[in-house]
Formats: sequence, C-alpha cells, structure tokens
Amino acid sequence: MTATAKQALAAELEALIPKDEAEQLALLPTRFEPDHPTGRRVQEAARRGLRGRPEGARNIATRQMLELVRRMFGDPLYERARQAALPPAALALELNCTLLEAAQFRDKILADLQGLFYAKLAPVDGQGNAVVPAFNVSIGGAAAAGDRRPPWQYLNLQTIEIPAQSETEQAVSHDAVSHEEPK
Repeated sequence: MTATAKQALAAELEALIPKDEAEQLALLPTRFEPDHPTGRRVQEAARRGLRGRPEGARNIATRQMLELVRRMFGDPLYERARQAALPPAALALELNCTLLEAAQFRDKILADLQGLFYAKLAPVDGQGNAVVPAFNVSIGGAAAAGDRRPPWQYLNLQTIEIPAQSETEQAVSHDAVSHEEPK
C-alpha cells in the first residue's frame, strides 16, 4: 500500500466518525485522571511506592483453589475441631487405631488449635526475665580466658614422625612403563 493510499484510507475513516462522537470520547474519564476514583487510588499508590495487590491479598487462582477444597472436603479447621471434640474411645473406633494412638492424635490436634487462641510465650529464666537466644561457637577446644594462642600451641598434641624415604625408594614404580620409558 502506497503512502497516498494510506492517506486516502485514513481520510475516509475520519469521515465515517462524526465529529461530536470523537469529541465525546475525549471527554470520558480514564483511571489515570486525577478526578477518577480509580485514578486517585493509582496515583496514591504510585506516590507511596506501592505496586500490585494490596498486602495480604490473595491472587484469583489461590482463592479459587481454596474455595474448591472447602466445597469438596469442608473447612480444615472445622474438621479438625470436630475430630478433637470426640472422646479418645470414639476417635479410636472412627480411625481404627488403638486408644493410645487416638489420645495422642487428639492431643496433637488440640495443640495445633491452641496456637489460634493463645500466643506462644517468650522463654524466661527463674526470675521471670526474658531470655535472649544465644548462639555460641567454640573452635579449637577450651582455652584459658584471654589466651590468644592458636590451639596447636596450648593443646597437648603428640606429633607423629613419618620416616623419610630414600631417593631410590621414591623413584621406584611398580608399573611396567614409567613416564613413557620402559624400566
């Protein structure tokens, strides 16, 4: 298509669109204009440096998958709480296991559900003060306080002497050919 043909086609297309409709299309608000509600949210998020979904929001595929699992199997939290409500004897019959296994299973369920209601407590010492976790590494054995010598100087290590080989013993090879030379 030549340039003149393109110009003629563009002129015909412009003639097909009435002028008032073209002006009306320009007046429609878009989400990028400051007066549009979505535009304000987009500009506010851009100003704060946020992009994408809000924090904690799930994507569509995850929401659909969770809804499918809930429809097919029920809510997992509700089902576990229902099993924990049974006495160990009834649970043992339902699970076809021993009474001890049923009691242990019920205890495990209750321990897991406890985390939803009560926060785990921080470790404390005998006086009730918080204990800060510590990680200690000791390399080279126990040295006296302030001793900066390397471990081989303060540890009583016995040295093992390896007897030196004579030059003739070192040069002997047990192969038929040594360094591409026959013996």
